[in-house]
Amino acid sequence: MDFSSFDRLVDERASRWTEELVEFCRIPSETAHPEPLRAAAHWMAERLRELGARTETVTIDGVPPLVLGEIGAGARTVICVQHYDVVPAVPLEPTAEQLAHLRTVPFEEEALKHLHGAAEFVGGQTGFDAQVASMFEPTCNISGIHAGWGGPDMKTVIPAEAHAKLDMRLVPNQDPQRILAHLRRHLDAHGFTDVELRKTLASESPWWTPVSHPLAEAAARASEELFGMPALRIISSMSTAPMYQVCSPHRLPAVGIGLAHPDNRAHAPDENVSLKLMTKATKVFGRFLARFAELPA
Repeated sequence: MDFSSFDRLVDERASRWTEELVEFCRIPSETAHPEPLRAAAHWMAERLRELGARTETVTIDGVPPLVLGEIGAGARTVICVQHYDVVPAVPLEPTAEQLAHLRTVPFEEEALKHLHGAAEFVGGQTGFDAQVASMFEPTCNISGIHAGWGGPDMKTVIPAEAHAKLDMRLVPNQDPQRILAHLRRHLDAHGFTDVELRKTLASESPWWTPVSHPLAEAAARASEELFGMPALRIISSMSTAPMYQVCSPHRLPAVGIGLAHPDNRAHAPDENVSLKLMTKATKVFGRFLARFAELPA
């Protein structure tokens, strides 16, 4: 299949798309701020309408609007799931097939440590053990702690309370409510019955698709056609999207197509994206749609 016309179109429109991206990034759509979230949802709905898509915005009290867009017609459908909000356990037993695949994925241990300013990984793990842990084990991250007075002047106070914010990354077969209950029992068993737990955001169940699935094969072929090198098939992504809600009811496969470079600093104040890679990712996605259309029904 010849993609030369499509690639020229992407190159011609890349500057305009970049301007639109900058415009969208100016909307401070942080998770806990309803007004900017509504503004971001409106921006996306208008953008979809300009493309000729049939759009619908679903609003439910207490959660950001859900924007639905549908374009084109045919016997098959690609569902693209993404989020527009930004953010200021028991290990999974991997299968032999997953472990064998993981050994084919490069793990640049020292480069990762240098990138994140870390002397070692959690638990002192190294090599393949560290790679397995990063892919198949859940995490419990303390993202913030505050207590007492931290202002510039002096106050002699004994803090009456302390707060910590945690987030957990789950793996398949872990239920968010059960994990929360396990955390409660763990605190109680260690004498912290006075610690109050309050869930501040919605929980997302994990959802994985085998790297050998035909949908993953289509994504890999699309990437390889443009970049001219073997695609790395990563078993799991650390990002959170409503894949479980979208895919679980009908057991749908899901695949993510890589765009970010190693130093993109996701979720940090200086999160960034390479414009060169963004253009290439658009070309990859066009090829992916073509490969998807070729899959047997």
